[in-house]
Amino acid sequence: MASEEKPIEEIVEKIAKECEESGASKWLILKIVKELNALENKDPEKMRLAALEILRQNDQKSASVFASFQRMNVRNSKQEIEPFDRGNIIKSLLKETRVARGVAEKIGREVEDKINELQISYITTALIRELVNVKLLEYGHESIRNQYARAGLPVFEIEQKTLAQPYAGNKEMLTEYNLLKVIPKEISDLHMSSDIFIANIEDFSTKPCAFAVRMEKQKNLQKTVFECIKKANSMQKFFSWGINIAEANLALAALAEKTTPEEAADFFSEALECSLPQKPSGNIALNLFVPENTEYEIDNETLIVTANKLLEKIKSRSIEIQPVFLIDTKYKINLLNKKYCSKISFVNCKKNYLLPFNGIPAKNGILCFTAINLPKQALGNFQEEFLKKTLVLAEKAKQLSELKKSELAKRNYLKEAGIETEKMSPVLGLFAVVQACKIVLPNEPQKSVFELCQKTILGMKKILGEEWLFVELKNPLGMKRFEAQNKKQFNVDSKSDDFRQLMKAGLQKSFFFQGEAKSRAAFNKLMDENIAWINFKK
Repeated sequence: MASEEKPIEEIVEKIAKECEESGASKWLILKIVKELNALENKDPEKMRLAALEILRQNDQKSASVFASFQRMNVRNSKQEIEPFDRGNIIKSLLKETRVARGVAEKIGREVEDKINELQISYITTALIRELVNVKLLEYGHESIRNQYARAGLPVFEIEQKTLAQPYAGNKEMLTEYNLLKVIPKEISDLHMSSDIFIANIEDFSTKPCAFAVRMEKQKNLQKTVFECIKKANSMQKFFSWGINIAEANLALAALAEKTTPEEAADFFSEALECSLPQKPSGNIALNLFVPENTEYEIDNETLIVTANKLLEKIKSRSIEIQPVFLIDTKYKINLLNKKYCSKISFVNCKKNYLLPFNGIPAKNGILCFTAINLPKQALGNFQEEFLKKTLVLAEKAKQLSELKKSELAKRNYLKEAGIETEKMSPVLGLFAVVQACKIVLPNEPQKSVFELCQKTILGMKKILGEEWLFVELKNPLGMKRFEAQNKKQFNVDSKSDDFRQLMKAGLQKSFFFQGEAKSRAAFNKLMDENIAWINFKK
């Protein structure tokens, strides 16, 4: 119990210190501490509001100073918003330089006073460091200022570099550039507070998310394989996620007269292992049917044999790229070698010809990926307020997509590489939609919860339009941020929804989520339900 109480004691002590620095008397500070310890809700934000109310009732001048402290929030390098604490200035000075503690404490106080005086709309750690450096120079500590200085490029120079090429500079520097220069403050604050998650924010103004290189038949096997891998490697620099390869067995099967399926599969898998860059895993699409628009004359039997041989060779090698089968009927699974299909994925192409883009089925690539932390919108809100919040965030996601499309249109290097960003899909990731609706309707029957799930998604789809793909959030970084924020702020353990809950809610009609099948019967059911992505784990 003592370990649980300690953080609360630290919060009360910190608030008491802030009251003292605001000019409150010792008697008033004791009164505030007593009131705070008596509160049932120990949320730091609510405790500070309670302290402010007591100050307003007893000492307006101190209340005004204390309120100014609460407006001072800092955007830190972890892409979070935290209350300003001059103690962090003192700690960093003592850690990074040889400055005396007394000087560090004096500079910390003066920088805090300066920020209060300027009434800046928001503060970054970079701005705080600049103010500290000015103070160090004022006091004649030039050598210490050189130790504490921040190495980086001006915003203008970063902009010029990103316009010229897919600039791969320092990740933190590019992130800061996009947050300062490109993304509006109200939206970047939503990312910082984990209401939304902007994937690969460092690439926001310079790269789309995902792309697939189609393998094309050349005059022989070697040229077919090397041209595909060469293109994949050259295109990787233009995208945030690992490159995907599409229609591999189509091109290899079309070479049947010149080579055997086994020889083609062996050569291609060896080339993949040796030649692909070490990037986050992409997908390689293997067709179990010949698409209507193909230019090749391909024998179906050769197509399937080539797919099986590729699966066998890829599974036997340490290749990062993951095989995914495009399937148009549930019966085609019978054509695969059972020895190698215990843990494989399928894209259901019964209705549309889709390709796998790093776990997301789409037609022409992924432009951007924005996720919404639904449990956070649900906590403490009634149904109407919850729905209103989700619609507002959907509108912000749409604004982000249009902004990214506009920024990428300025990048001539994308046009020169033949990348058509206007044809790519924006994606909305939904985190724990069923759990969020249960929070809003804690005592309602399951039917009402599922109706709210559908209502939530359909409302957002109406705002975003048909070009948007709705998916279950699987991005590890986004999930980690949302889970940590919900635990920290609300003490709620939020996790991705159970697949069966999503099915019961009928959400397969509204958005793509990865179905899980452990038997042929389950696989057949998911195909009949038109689930776009199926992980088969027999």
